[in-house]
Amino acid sequence: HQERKKLSFICEECGKIFSSKHQLKMHKRTHLGLTPYSCTECDKRFTTRGNLTIHQVIHTGERPFGCATCGMTFSVKKNLDRHQLKHTDERKFECDACGMKFKEAGVLKRHLITHTGERNYGCDICGKTYVDRTYIKIHLRTHTGDKPFGCDQCSSAFISKRQLKQHKAHVHGGVGEPSSYQRLKLKKMMKMVNNSM
Repeated sequence: HQERKKLSFICEECGKIFSSKHQLKMHKRTHLGLTPYSCTECDKRFTTRGNLTIHQVIHTGERPFGCATCGMTFSVKKNLDRHQLKHTDERKFECDACGMKFKEAGVLKRHLITHTGERNYGCDICGKTYVDRTYIKIHLRTHTGDKPFGCDQCSSAFISKRQLKQHKAHVHGGVGEPSSYQRLKLKKMMKMVNNSM
């Protein structure tokens, strides 16, 4: 009962739950468009002082958070924490509908849409629809010809990081070859893409 009371501040606008009235108040600024904190370097505006402080690190170039496994550095601890998931096979977020497991809650949330059939992102050029903003962004590159992901071992370029990774795995001696889980995930994704065509 104590825990329920602790998480009793709910945003009526979007349903997010907060552990304090203050957190809810700060969150409501996003819906109201209130951004009282501005960066003195670039005039970008923020809803909270904390978000401004996090942003300001980009102007100093400081990257104090380092990965103990690979040495990659980050300006924000949250980004380091997300990055470190790459070095583990732990997948603690499970889809109730199909049993697939994910490393991040946000990825599970995006995945859940595949079960509802919702396709809120449509291409204005050809009419194809997608479940995620990321997919439509990649799809639009097929119309523009933009291939921002170039291979560092040959002259090939691709519309997505995924395609570049596949290319490297299959063309350049299996470097970064996908795991069986990744191959299964890719197979399901390709089936979904082919069904949408």
